[in-house]
Parts: sequence; structure tokens; C-alpha cells
Amino acid sequence: MECGPGEECTTASQIRGCYIPSPCLENPCENGGTCVELPVEGNSTSRWSCLCPSTHTGMYCEDEKEENAVIIYIVIGVIVGVFVICIVFMVIAYFYLKIQKKEEWDFGFQCFLHWRWKSQRINPDQ
Repeated sequence: MECGPGEECTTASQIRGCYIPSPCLENPCENGGTCVELPVEGNSTSRWSCLCPSTHTGMYCEDEKEENAVIIYIVIGVIVGVFVICIVFMVIAYFYLKIQKKEEWDFGFQCFLHWRWKSQRINPDQ
């Protein structure tokens, strides 16, 4: 394939052809970023920038934003919090039931002693 003057033969957007040279020709942006050419100032060569998706940042959209990591920490915090609350309620329930059982036993023992004392008073000859 022969290209005209000022063009180069290359592949852009998966299509081989003749294109005017540009830094965005081969899309240097990563993670779904879009390359955009910026106006040239003075004698400088062409400039470009990547428009990154909301999940990435950086010159080439190569860095993942911290917001995604924050969500993971929030989820882990909620799970740990629920787990701790469950343990606290289980400990409270255990001691509550333990106290209830002790009170029932004490009441039964008191009734037994009272019955025995009454039986001795009623039948003092035994």
C-alpha cells in the first residue's frame, strides 16, 4: 500500500491504512481511555491527552482510582461490625440464660428447704 505525502501506513482502530501521523494514531491510553489531540502551541510537537473512564486516572489511564478500594474497605468494615455485634449478643444471651437458670435452681432449692422445714414442724415426733 502506497501512502501519500505526509501520511504513514499503519493500523488504527484495527483498520490498516494511510493516516496522517498523530500521537493518538495507535491510542496509547489504557483501560478504555480515549486519546485526544490538543492544539499545538508554538514550535512544539503535537500534544495529546487521555480521557480516562471514571474508574481510572493517570497520563495513560493506567492507575486505578482509590475510590474502588474504599468500597472494599467499607464492605469489610460492615461485615466485621455485624460479626462483632453477633458475638456481643451471644455473650449477653449466654450470661442472661445462665443467671435465669441459677435463679430457677435457687428458687427450687429454697422451696425444698421450706418444704423440709414445714414437714419437720408438722411432725415433730419423727
